[in-house]
Amino acid sequence: MNINEKALPLILLIIVQPFFLVLLNTSNFLAKAYPLGTITAHNSVIGVLSVILTVTGLIFAKKIVITIEQETENRIQLENLRNIQEMVNTMRSQRHDFNNHIQTVYGLINVGAYKEAKEYMEEVVVPVQSSNKILSDNPSVTALLQVKANRAESKGICTDFSITGSLKEPIIPVTDLNTILGNLIDNAIEETERKSDKRLIEVRIVSRSDELMITVFNTGKKIPEHVKNKIFAPGFTTKKTGQGLGLWSVKKITDAHKGRIEVINEAEGIKFKISFSCTET
Repeated sequence: MNINEKALPLILLIIVQPFFLVLLNTSNFLAKAYPLGTITAHNSVIGVLSVILTVTGLIFAKKIVITIEQETENRIQLENLRNIQEMVNTMRSQRHDFNNHIQTVYGLINVGAYKEAKEYMEEVVVPVQSSNKILSDNPSVTALLQVKANRAESKGICTDFSITGSLKEPIIPVTDLNTILGNLIDNAIEETERKSDKRLIEVRIVSRSDELMITVFNTGKKIPEHVKNKIFAPGFTTKKTGQGLGLWSVKKITDAHKGRIEVINEAEGIKFKISFSCTET
């Protein structure tokens, strides 16, 4: 059962409540105009039913909020597992490819084609350097960034990811850090993919003992000022198939750790800047 199906009882309650309120007001009017015991009794029953419906609606609303939070957390954990699995698959594929590359270079050297061997190795080393430059001392973060970089580059998007400092023990939980990074980078990929010319995503992570700063920039359309305050609301999305939970999760985590989030329109795109400090968490 999805969230929409679970919200159906609440929707029905919201629809029924105005009917009872109208009925209650009508009963009050009739009771004043025609002071009969039957109408007064009906009025009392309708009043009790209205209270019950209101309380029931609040209970359903609370359950739906809890359900949304649980399903969002499950989705985040599943995404983390997928990222790690994809990273493992990438490493296995690279190991398999390297065996073929080594055999090729060995064959070129055997026949004295040293220039061709050098050129071949240069072609192999470039993508390896691209993968290694986003390695961190936290395997979970490395897996996430590598998977996102591979996805972006498969769509013809240039990536520039850099990490300064240690992420072994960042000042917020690693699961929260990955949730922020994953959602922001996914949004950046989807937005940048729409461009036909310059496609670039930059990610900067600076981690120190008392602070953590995350910056994600992508080329693309700017966010209108009147929309900036809406993008973090649950359910708000400009995508045809979006659920509007990604940026809401980012905002929720940022607020939970008393961090700051900024949405900055720049000349060639949009930048999300999030910062945490020990004095704020």
